[in-house]
Amino acid sequence: RPLEYSMEKLTHVMEWRAEEGAPDMINLVKLANGPASAPEATEDPERFTKAKAMVTSLNYGSMYWHGMTKDGRPILWLRTNRKPWYPDVDA
Repeated sequence: RPLEYSMEKLTHVMEWRAEEGAPDMINLVKLANGPASAPEATEDPERFTKAKAMVTSLNYGSMYWHGMTKDGRPILWLRTNRKPWYPDVDA
């Protein structure tokens, strides 16, 4: 593909990341892993709740791409032990 096409796609991805707050995710992780009595948590409890929810969701990450096969295809890893299974609920 032409370089201009790739540059345009990359620009759109970077704009989307900025709009959605991706650069701030590391700060949210630090906030969530800190104590609930920290000044940052007590000053903005809504942000603290959002940070806790995001970290919980990241910890349940049970599917991800990692590595390649001999043929150069990506490998999808499934970690079923990280799923929050509910034994008494119909699927």
